[in-house]
Amino acid sequence: MTVSNILTNFDLFALGVATSALVLMGTIAYLENRASATARAFCIFAFATVIWNLTNYFQYQFRDPAIIIMALRFNLFAAIIHAYAFFRFAYVFPKDEIRMPKWERWLVAPVAFIVALMTQTPLIFSGIELLAPQGQVTRAAQGPAIPAFGVVAFGLLLLGLFFMSVHRRRSSYPTEREQLLLGFAGMSATALLILLFNLVLPLSFNTLSFLPYAGIFMFPLIGFLAYTIYKHHLFNLKALAVQALTFILGAITFVEVVLTRDPVELLFRSSLLVAIIGAGIMLTRSVTRDIEQRETIQTQEKELEVVNAQQENLLHFISHEIKGYLTEGQNAFASIVEGDFGVAPPPMKEIASTALSKMRKGVATIMDILDAANLKKGTVAFKKEPFDFKSAVETSIQELSGAAKGKNLTIEFVPTANDFDFTGDKEKMTQHVVRNLIDNAIRYTPSGSIRVSLERQGNKIVFAVKDSGVGITPEDMTHLFTEGGHGKDSIKINVHSTGYGLFIAKQVTEAHGGKISAQSDGQGKGSTFMVELPVQI
Repeated sequence: MTVSNILTNFDLFALGVATSALVLMGTIAYLENRASATARAFCIFAFATVIWNLTNYFQYQFRDPAIIIMALRFNLFAAIIHAYAFFRFAYVFPKDEIRMPKWERWLVAPVAFIVALMTQTPLIFSGIELLAPQGQVTRAAQGPAIPAFGVVAFGLLLLGLFFMSVHRRRSSYPTEREQLLLGFAGMSATALLILLFNLVLPLSFNTLSFLPYAGIFMFPLIGFLAYTIYKHHLFNLKALAVQALTFILGAITFVEVVLTRDPVELLFRSSLLVAIIGAGIMLTRSVTRDIEQRETIQTQEKELEVVNAQQENLLHFISHEIKGYLTEGQNAFASIVEGDFGVAPPPMKEIASTALSKMRKGVATIMDILDAANLKKGTVAFKKEPFDFKSAVETSIQELSGAAKGKNLTIEFVPTANDFDFTGDKEKMTQHVVRNLIDNAIRYTPSGSIRVSLERQGNKIVFAVKDSGVGITPEDMTHLFTEGGHGKDSIKINVHSTGYGLFIAKQVTEAHGGKISAQSDGQGKGSTFMVELPVQI
């Protein structure tokens, strides 16, 4: 198909583009949302328009007077059906659910049906008045009912535009008003072209030579609908690039089909045209489904973010409330143990001491949960100032030595240098990193020893805690440093673990520009936790 052929057969090329576009858009609109009144009405309108356009073209392709009069009458029949479909589409657009009024069922539809039947009788065209050469429109002798045809055909167009305008004025939704405005603009332009080429120009120049250009009537409507679909996602159609390519290929193939005279080649090109439109429909639906799936995932992710935020807020509220209650109880039991209310009897003091220990563990658990939530949200402020990292390790070992002795564990501390100055948040590094790793080693080592090392490696401080405890299985290794992560065997040993300790340690370490890691040869073979922190030289 060359450019010269397209220019020579412009009417045919326009018909091919419009036909491909309408078949593709109408089919996809219906398949994507069969329950939508607008989708159903548009599909009917699209195919009614295709039939009318085809009859408009083929009415001047014959030489036999008997066939010509049949083609002319069928063209007017298709025109009435097209006008009626135009009216129904304009009336329901862009609603998914809308009921046609009773006057449409009892007045408009019967009148359109009667006039459509009249087009097949001499009341509209009584015969051939002037036989034109092939390729030009033959003038038919008009019957007495031709005015009725004009009133109904053009009346339906104007009636559809009128109700679309009314619906836009009455709509209280900005998006719907914009959709109606775009639809009204496209359908008005199409109706204007139909009036111009079918009535005004033929009467003005006393010729029917303008009728073959019916294909271009649909271009404004197709353009406005495509833009509306793209902007407002009507019918869930978003693969407009695929549709555009199908329009072009379908139009060119359609023209070649009509121009082909060889039967074998005609069959081949006709099959190719059907295949192109079918492939375009399937490809467009496939692309649309992929886009919809991505949008569904994005929507779910946004909803999940909202739910997570709500849960975090609720967690903060509950944790703060419980922390307050536990702190008050802790202070009360501490006062009893310390004798603020006088010397307590031994049984009471023992119970108060046990309760105080439980309260302190409860407060520590709540603080872990709050710290983990704040670190995850990035709302934790770090007070970074110089401090002696070695001193922080020694203090932590000293505070935890009682727990180690209670299990007959030995703790060996091996610093390899004297200078371990570090700039960071001393409290958080000591509590959540140093103390936490040593405390974990004590908890998960039933017997044996713990070795704590501290060394300088260039511009890094390397802190490590090695134990001879229960070890870490490859499966449990994947849960380390995760929020609320528990190992299968570790939870059996430390049933009160929140699973937030290592997660917090990782967050605090990384906030100081460092990294934390763990190594183990497997279950029962101990483990080593290592922290590397950058220092300024």
